[in-house]
Amino acid sequence: KESFNFLALSDTQNNHTYGVLKDIIDAVGSYSCGNISNCDQVLRGITISGDVVNHGASISQWRNDFFGQMKDITPYVPLIPTPGNHDYYGNSELQTYRTMFMLPQNGYQERYYALKIANMQILSLDSYMISTEHGNFTESFRREQLAWLKEKLNSYKKDPEVDVVLSIFHHGCLSAVWTIGESIGSCENVRALEDFTKESGKNSGHLFGHTHAYSRGFSRDINHLWLNTASASGYREKMNDANIASMTKDYNTFSISSSQFGFTIMTINGEN
Repeated sequence: KESFNFLALSDTQNNHTYGVLKDIIDAVGSYSCGNISNCDQVLRGITISGDVVNHGASISQWRNDFFGQMKDITPYVPLIPTPGNHDYYGNSELQTYRTMFMLPQNGYQERYYALKIANMQILSLDSYMISTEHGNFTESFRREQLAWLKEKLNSYKKDPEVDVVLSIFHHGCLSAVWTIGESIGSCENVRALEDFTKESGKNSGHLFGHTHAYSRGFSRDINHLWLNTASASGYREKMNDANIASMTKDYNTFSISSSQFGFTIMTINGEN
């Protein structure tokens, strides 16, 4: 088992900040790969925690705002996305999103799926369908997706080929910078992942977005990572604006939050 790296992004939607995503990809190439042409040797994948584009039905946004700015890296490093609320706009069945990506068919209509990279198991989940704020809460979908998640997690507990489980979804369970964006449905996902780690002793974590600000932390007494990887483009939360102070909260879960554009390079240890 060898260690490997992957790039974590979220909220790549343009929303009047065209050029920022291209700058981020250029920075990845320069600082993480030495040169963008080397990224296929350095990175095993690129996760995107939702809101890939600003309006999911807009072909021009997919072509220009997303793929146009990512074109130097996407032919060589595979994309591992999850849908966000903006990806559903004008696109209630995720038709365009599902056309743009070729995703595993082991979940439900590419809205949630499982993907394995070396000793890490990735579980991409759809939080739009389990959220009331900025979502379309559907009880049957919540129940079926949660059952699928728990079934997958149970199968990994004694699997010697799985040392780490990482889930990706858009709406955060908690948000230190924009509490309106929190989703109780996502908290159910987090609880299932925490239970998995407590019962198996294997590390877990979840990547999310929706709130346009970076946040990182861990569950108390559990080796479970919380990481908001936003924002790769678009609006940034105004953390110092007195008018939105009521939408922020100092959670013990998070050790740092910062409202800035950026990316995360994650390294998974091949041993554990």
